[in-house]
Amino acid sequence: MLAATRAATLILLVLLLVDPRLPASASSGSEPVPWVLLDASVSMSVVGAEGVSPWDRAVAWVSASAPEEARIVRFGAGASSDEGGLTPAAPDQLRSRLLPALERAVEAGASEIFVVSDMRLEDGREAVERLRRVGAPITFRDVGGPTVNAGIDDFRVPATVASTDSISVEVAVFAERVVDSLEVRVSDAMGVLAQRTLAAPPSGRAAVVQLRLPPPRGRGFVPYSASVRATGDAFTEDDERRTLVEVDPEAGGLVLVSLAADWEPRFLIPVLEQVTGLPPYGYLRLADGRFLSLEAGPGGGRIVEGEEIERRAAGAELLVVHGEAGEEEPWLTEASAVASRLILFASGPAALTVPGLSAGDARPGEWYVSAEPTPSQLAGSLTAIPWQSLPPLTALLPLSSEAGLGIPLRARLQGSGAAQAVIALAEDGSKRRAVVLASGFWRWAFRPGVPRDAYRRLWSAVGGWLLANEPVASGPGVQPVSRVWQEGVPIGWRASGRENDDLVLEVSSTDSPVLFEGAVEQGNFSMPSPGPGQFDYRVVDEETGETVGNGRFLVESYRGDMRTPRMDVPDLSDPSPGREDARTASPGRPLRTHPVPYLLVIALLCAEWIVRRRRGLR
Repeated sequence: MLAATRAATLILLVLLLVDPRLPASASSGSEPVPWVLLDASVSMSVVGAEGVSPWDRAVAWVSASAPEEARIVRFGAGASSDEGGLTPAAPDQLRSRLLPALERAVEAGASEIFVVSDMRLEDGREAVERLRRVGAPITFRDVGGPTVNAGIDDFRVPATVASTDSISVEVAVFAERVVDSLEVRVSDAMGVLAQRTLAAPPSGRAAVVQLRLPPPRGRGFVPYSASVRATGDAFTEDDERRTLVEVDPEAGGLVLVSLAADWEPRFLIPVLEQVTGLPPYGYLRLADGRFLSLEAGPGGGRIVEGEEIERRAAGAELLVVHGEAGEEEPWLTEASAVASRLILFASGPAALTVPGLSAGDARPGEWYVSAEPTPSQLAGSLTAIPWQSLPPLTALLPLSSEAGLGIPLRARLQGSGAAQAVIALAEDGSKRRAVVLASGFWRWAFRPGVPRDAYRRLWSAVGGWLLANEPVASGPGVQPVSRVWQEGVPIGWRASGRENDDLVLEVSSTDSPVLFEGAVEQGNFSMPSPGPGQFDYRVVDEETGETVGNGRFLVESYRGDMRTPRMDVPDLSDPSPGREDARTASPGRPLRTHPVPYLLVIALLCAEWIVRRRRGLR
């Protein structure tokens, strides 16, 4: 009996892992019913050329043609049931994702599935492929129609500017069935700053407009907005995008300037940001001499003027110069000379003038880090790392003299010969500098496991040593991941460098002194969206009552649902060879969605335990 009980338990567990589908009629106490998946995204509310919205057509079709016993489920960002019938509430979902609701219907063993939508589905192709695999009986009902619409796809501005500098912005616009021209405007709180008229781009494509704005008419965080106007526009929720620009920001932060096309900044910035808690600013020089912003969020990927980078580099609390070969950028050499905390990735001997070192020409090859322990300021942080198992570095500048320097790592060409310094640590009064003489560290971060851990430990140790005993070592730390958020999206925060502090975050607006107040959690956390508007935040140290961080973010009421082009209604009436007719066979319900197998497993395990205890067995 005990063996049979154990065997039955194992069979049930294997069946749950295999997850077969049970016939819908046999898997429930009642006959399977049809499901109507009703698109409730905001694009369904757009009134078309005929004066009727897709939502009106959808409600009319469900009322007149849907099976009486059908279960109605609204979908958008998620899926929710309309218990007791159709609820004609206006569509309010910010997204249009069919797949979650579709999987829910398939797993429930729906006898047939009807999708009623304007076919602006974010995951429409993926959902159709899912249906083809499971063979679900489905009918698409397209209730969309011709619509006149124009909108803002993207609005790119610099994250920070000086009060005396003009501002270069980019506005990407899209249109659908627009026959007239479009008018693009960029404004601040005091009025229109620039405008341009252009021909409408083809449907499904975006046109980029570059505008030059006068110097900011304000200080601190200044709001800007971009808007588009078109004759007969039927959907106004995507006509405006907003953002914030910080004017004359205080000096500080982690600033990385890369003069070489390399993977190093991609991996180095997150590590240094986490260990220092400083806000990061990254810039990559392009082939034409301009710079590309490496910031995360809306500010990333934009072309940056030299004035912004010079200002950031001159006031950086931690400056990282990557790919420096010599006097290529005089302003960067000057900023490196005055920086109190510097990481210099030298690619040529001339780059070592600032730290006062000398070296021979770069020697390419495979340089393997030596396993011998080296006394240095970082020795305690770099113990127990299997250096010889790491990928080799790709080139190295041999130092002429190591006098007065800390050498935490050495490497040998092809793993043999004299060991050369990989990193040199120099301290001169209040200045600390880490000079990197080798290249190819990103190859460690590219591989998971031991190499990636070694990469993080090395640069965490370097960053910690540079900022040791400095007020910036803990960093401002707490700030929103982005300055601009869409309505309904939780506000994400990062608290790097403040893991051991007791801090409270306060969010307020002009209408409410305190909208949110809560303890700062370690690492990343989020708060509910407060709705559209502009909000100020303050981070307070509970022990001292001191404000350790403040700033501003905004939530815009932008709706981008119309940016998704309409997809053709898929034809699933011709099933693939070897599959049963999708119109006559329900795919059934997966075994893992039934409660009975789990109850049986629990009952069998309890019964076996009781019998064993009564017989004196373990």
